[in-house]
Amino acid sequence: KGAGAGNLQVAVEGPSKADIQCKDNKDGTISVSYLPPAPGEYKINIRFGDRPIKGSPYSAKITGEGRKRNQLSVGHSSEVSLKVQEKDFKLLNASIVAPSGLEEPCFLKKLANGHLGISFTPRETGEHLVNVKKLGTHITGSPFKINVLEREIGDASKVKVTGKGVKEAKTHTTNELLIDTKEAGYGGLSLSIEGPSKAEIQCKEEGGEGALRVTYKPTEPGFYIINLKFADHHVPGSPFTVKVTGEGSNIQRENIKKE
Repeated sequence: KGAGAGNLQVAVEGPSKADIQCKDNKDGTISVSYLPPAPGEYKINIRFGDRPIKGSPYSAKITGEGRKRNQLSVGHSSEVSLKVQEKDFKLLNASIVAPSGLEEPCFLKKLANGHLGISFTPRETGEHLVNVKKLGTHITGSPFKINVLEREIGDASKVKVTGKGVKEAKTHTTNELLIDTKEAGYGGLSLSIEGPSKAEIQCKEEGGEGALRVTYKPTEPGFYIINLKFADHHVPGSPFTVKVTGEGSNIQRENIKKE
């Protein structure tokens, strides 16, 4: 009040981009609210008529949980041919029984040669029984016997991770790491990245089955944690601590014209 006409500018700078809302109360006052997604020290700059007001910039310490997390999962299953053909494929269902007696459903597929095949993630060595049924009745040859070798069981200790992206990274840039599971048997791969921003993650096969190229793009600097598991166990070096440098999306401004 009493400051005359001019432009009011509010800027909030800190570890994350704060959402700013301004409301003109029509009585010479303006209500300003801001919502920072990450904790830390913030500076609030307020200018009127292109000049800082008295006391600006103000410091605000924001507390609370602000870390962002993104993750992906990739399956790596054993594919086995049952060496039989069956026309009514859609009427079939299958399960596999491990040596311990544990039974679980498995995925049936039609292979290129016309034979039935199954996909599953082996967890035990030894002879397994595959039950394939049509409308509740075993098809010819069921249950089928398959043998799982020691080298086919998922072993996280044999996963290799390389690339600069496991040690350092840049904001607003595609950072990469290479994951090699070729010698690690069969198992699911899960990766999560946690830090000041929710990093965009992409994954694609690189150089054949069992080799993956993972890229991620954080938008805020700081320390990030990469958790990488294979067959439900951390791979060597995981969790990785990555220092991310570069510019963040950390300045948000609002302009209000006071009549």
